[in-house]
Amino acid sequence: MSRRTRAFQLALLAILTLFFVLWLQDPPYQLHAMIHVVPTWIAVGILLSSIRFFALSNTSFALVIGFLVIHVIGTRYIYSYVPYDEWSYKVFGATVSETFQLNRNHYDRAAHFSYGLLIAPVAREIAVRLTSVSLPWSYLAAVQFILASSMLFELAEWGGAIQLAPEFADSYLGQQGDPWDAHKDMALAGAGAVLSMFVVAISCILGSAIGSSHEEPL
Repeated sequence: MSRRTRAFQLALLAILTLFFVLWLQDPPYQLHAMIHVVPTWIAVGILLSSIRFFALSNTSFALVIGFLVIHVIGTRYIYSYVPYDEWSYKVFGATVSETFQLNRNHYDRAAHFSYGLLIAPVAREIAVRLTSVSLPWSYLAAVQFILASSMLFELAEWGGAIQLAPEFADSYLGQQGDPWDAHKDMALAGAGAVLSMFVVAISCILGSAIGSSHEEPL
């Protein structure tokens, strides 16, 4: 890893950490936020280790940081209560829920879609670098990773909520009365991954058409 790349990734990680600390000052739902914080710190530790032992491309590193920012925002309000309607009203004079006729807070849905959209390219890069998977099959491998990890996350989230705070399980899981919440979340993550891989594939084809090599994963 070049010094410039290392400095860029450390700077992104420092910005994320600062945002994390400042944003989570006095969260309105402290118990729930404390549980949500755990995967964030694990992810930060993995990113810090990757800089030293398995350098991701700057693109992949930035995509992970972007998703973690989305997650940290949701952590403060335990996803179900992210006040995006208040924010949109202050900026545009109209709420998102009224504009699109939404009957629930959909921040969690957006976060799961973003997981597939932003993390699938990272999974593809790692698959290409660590395995002998061919580039065409790497797209499928990335989508499969998103689907499998989404399922494992839903199971871990459910199990953790039941064990650590069963009386708050429903609110922590953010079901908002929807018995198919987990299924929809996994479906949206998969949809985000498919869209992301479609965009990556098109960019590789266009890059190849103008003479640039696409052997290096995006």
